[in-house]
Amino acid sequence: MARSVFPLVPRLTPAPASLLGRGHDLASIHDALAPGTPLTLVGPAGVGKTALARATYDGWAESRRAWADLQTIGDPASVLDLLGHLVTDDPREGHRLVVLDGCERVGPAPAIARWLEARPWLLVLATSRVSSRLAGEATYPIAGLATPDAVALYRSVSRRSRGRAPSREEAALGVAGLEGNPLAIALAASRTGVTTGARESAVVRAGRASLVCATPAARRAYGRLGVTTGVVREETARALAGTGYALDELEDLGLIERSGTGLVAIPGALRPLAAGLLSDAERAGAERELVAHFASVGESLNEHAGDRARLAASLATEIDTVLRAVEHAEGVARLACARVAVGALLHVGPYRRGLRVAAEALAQEEGAPPCPARVHLEILRASLETCLGRLPEAEAAGRRALTDARALAEPTCVADALDALALVALRAHDLDAAAAHVEEGLSVTGAAQPVRVSLLGRRARVHLERLEGAEARDALIEVLAFARHHGNEASAAVSELNLGVAALIDGDLEEGELRLQAGLRYYRATGYPRGEAYCLHDLASIALERGDPSEASALLVDALDAARRVGERHMESKLRVLLGLVYADMGALDEARVELERALLLSRGEAPQLNFAAHALAARSILAASRGEMEESARSLAEARELAPDAARLQEVLAVAAAHLALARSPNSASARDRAERVRDAPGSSDARCAARALARLLEDAARPAAAAAAIEVAPDGSWFRTGPDEPHVDLRRRKALRAVLAGLARELREPQTEGLTVLELFAIGWPSELAHPDAAAQRVYTAIWSLRRLGLEGALARIGDGYRLEPGLVRLGPSRRDRNAPPHPQ
Repeated sequence: MARSVFPLVPRLTPAPASLLGRGHDLASIHDALAPGTPLTLVGPAGVGKTALARATYDGWAESRRAWADLQTIGDPASVLDLLGHLVTDDPREGHRLVVLDGCERVGPAPAIARWLEARPWLLVLATSRVSSRLAGEATYPIAGLATPDAVALYRSVSRRSRGRAPSREEAALGVAGLEGNPLAIALAASRTGVTTGARESAVVRAGRASLVCATPAARRAYGRLGVTTGVVREETARALAGTGYALDELEDLGLIERSGTGLVAIPGALRPLAAGLLSDAERAGAERELVAHFASVGESLNEHAGDRARLAASLATEIDTVLRAVEHAEGVARLACARVAVGALLHVGPYRRGLRVAAEALAQEEGAPPCPARVHLEILRASLETCLGRLPEAEAAGRRALTDARALAEPTCVADALDALALVALRAHDLDAAAAHVEEGLSVTGAAQPVRVSLLGRRARVHLERLEGAEARDALIEVLAFARHHGNEASAAVSELNLGVAALIDGDLEEGELRLQAGLRYYRATGYPRGEAYCLHDLASIALERGDPSEASALLVDALDAARRVGERHMESKLRVLLGLVYADMGALDEARVELERALLLSRGEAPQLNFAAHALAARSILAASRGEMEESARSLAEARELAPDAARLQEVLAVAAAHLALARSPNSASARDRAERVRDAPGSSDARCAARALARLLEDAARPAAAAAAIEVAPDGSWFRTGPDEPHVDLRRRKALRAVLAGLARELREPQTEGLTVLELFAIGWPSELAHPDAAAQRVYTAIWSLRRLGLEGALARIGDGYRLEPGLVRLGPSRRDRNAPPHPQ
């Protein structure tokens, strides 16, 4: 097939105005591109995915980029044929950018995914309205423009198309209701030749003309839709209209709009027209039906606990409609409606707004008899308070729910309330109280109920916190079986994650990795960054157990990206503490300090039960002792002890930090060494074991004879080194990057007063023909330094300021490779 058959570049080159307000997105996309990890820009039509992809594409050299326009290609075979024409199969060419524009037109295609997996050196950037489901895919959601940028775009397009720019006030009216969509804004600005007020009047006149042509059933349905806020799911629209035929007729007349995600919207200018079609009595009846509809959705939300996240996501565009229904409801209907709104807000993130809705609904029902709707609303309120770290308020809401549930004598309500209290106790690290709530809840609920499964999950978390892997596994296996039987993928993924943690506690790294990878695949496929961050954190712990801090650091960087998308400060703080300890293990002490200081900034002001500030301070104490800053180490340790709650995991980390400080102060002390050995072998949690790695390194340094390091010999060209006259040569001739880095350090050895080579200088030496983002370049250098240390240069490679050098007193230059004393070729 000839190359000219395929559209190699977009047919339209985006105007510069289409990238207004996209500077942050462009930088983030550039940073997120990585070989072997396809990056998909996800968003609705017209939001600017192709424009951003084209801007990224234009920044690459013409010989190192390829554009595949999939908008007109309908089958995967043609896509593979196109890619075969565009991309060579030579990995020696290095990283090439391949853009796949419009992946939603092709749909999930295993053949394309396999083709890309076989070429991990490619940088793949895709655009799609939904996840493209490529293997290992990372998604980057593209949102609408902020209002100032939307106004600027509207004025810019108006100036080009109509010769004048409207005022900012007129432009603000013009972009209202367009949700910041650049395509919609550009169309509105280029096609609108009248003022906004006149245009709205024209729309209303056209709407009245269309209603004249509508059947009585369609007019009635349109009036009933007017009691909503304008955007609802199709299921809700059908419940109000009574039939789908009326919706189809209204859509044909242009009175409603239906998007690809199944939403029905009344244009803003036509809402008063729709509302005026009903009498007061008819309007009140429609509102009551809307309340009843949402109450039934609420029952589904609470009866099928495992599907809450998915159901809440589908409700996200209806939250305002639910809240409006709350205003018009009374009694139990108000509580049921509020429960739906709070449940949705809990899962989509606006926790404080959810608390406000719950408080208002409960205040108006104060003094009324208990009812299940009120119990469940208090339970949701407790969950929101827990998410905000306000644990006393969360426990108070849980206690109120438990009191009402016992008054109703409904076992399911009682179990739900105890489940909420168990979660609060877990967040407060009160494991005894959590276990008591769990056991009481299991005693009042029957088998095969969602609340029983949730309680079993809480029981497993208690065992995991106590580092009891086998006991946690017993509870999790039952949870996993229930989830798979009912097709609940979200609950199954959580179970896989926790089973991976249990296996890690028991030392079964292969089983733990399999479980965690299964959970990670699910979370990435469904776009759930919180679960993704937890899985990556535990996979990093496994990499550390296997002695691979380079892999652990890469996983933690990915986990940090996921945590930032969630916006949970305590999660980001914990990840930065672990990353700081890993960097310290790799010898990048300055980078380690930066990560720990960031962790401290993030954890300040958190609830004391969360202990992340104490964890960061304990890690800072270990790092300061490693740098010889004993006063700083002691001060950080004392502050950590003052903040630390009585949590077993944190006490282990504090014990490691104390032993590290004692040994750093007195490396020749037998008692300090004995104490360090006991602490090094004792830790059970992954956090404590990571901290203990630094302690093990200090013990090795203390046990190493001083004269042993003085005989290190390095070839001037970096091709080999040996750690003593009787030790074998370590051959680096086949390890190009390591050899180049060592040669650069060896050249500096001739100048004892040198400050060493910086990280970026070492990258330029080790990878002279490559360009990389500074963070990626630094990561490669850290890995190379760590590898050289593992091979035998542990005591000879010193960190000096922003770089590294070989210690002149410990290392001497040996003969070059051409000398007869050079080591033989490796066998």
